[in-house]
Amino acid sequence: MDLVNRPQVGVGVVLIKDHKVLLGKRKGTHFERRSKSFKHIKVQKFMNLNKILRQVTRKPRVHGYVHHYAKTRFSSIQGLGLFAAQTIKKSSVVAVWGGRVITKKEIKTLPKSIAFNYALELYPGFYLAETKESELDASDFINHSCSANCKIVNNFIMVAKKDIKAEEELTADFSSRTKTPQKFICNCGAKNCKKIIYYN
Repeated sequence: MDLVNRPQVGVGVVLIKDHKVLLGKRKGTHFERRSKSFKHIKVQKFMNLNKILRQVTRKPRVHGYVHHYAKTRFSSIQGLGLFAAQTIKKSSVVAVWGGRVITKKEIKTLPKSIAFNYALELYPGFYLAETKESELDASDFINHSCSANCKIVNNFIMVAKKDIKAEEELTADFSSRTKTPQKFICNCGAKNCKKIIYYN
């Protein structure tokens, strides 16, 4: 999966860099996604999560798509998360990540809170990304879980692996099958939690 970044790291998740642990604050660090497929590791570190929550509640779709039963709210895993308001059936498309097509050079000019944190590589040097906080939508706030109830298909689409009951958080497994330089400490709370997650 060719993602730039993806897990949401923040409340309960910690990034490890050069053997140093960077703690996320409850206020909201989102070192989560975007491997858009991961479209995740977002840096909510620089964001006002209450403001973002109001924004995505008012306008859940900008460039992406989320299921009509999916709602954004604060997550015990970290920062903001996507939850089922009603039962979502197995195989339903839960989210699709979107954005603007921009170059790597253009990404480097974006604010640090956005930049590569919400970018999915489409082709070497070209990315699908948000360019400002007002373009973030509900599909950008999906947390990693080692016991995920959704799966990523074709890098852009998240599909329910089973029937998901109301109030359950919609999660995906953004980990890599092999060890990579990027990693974070997971706080998903699953019995099979790997604790340290490597991602592309």
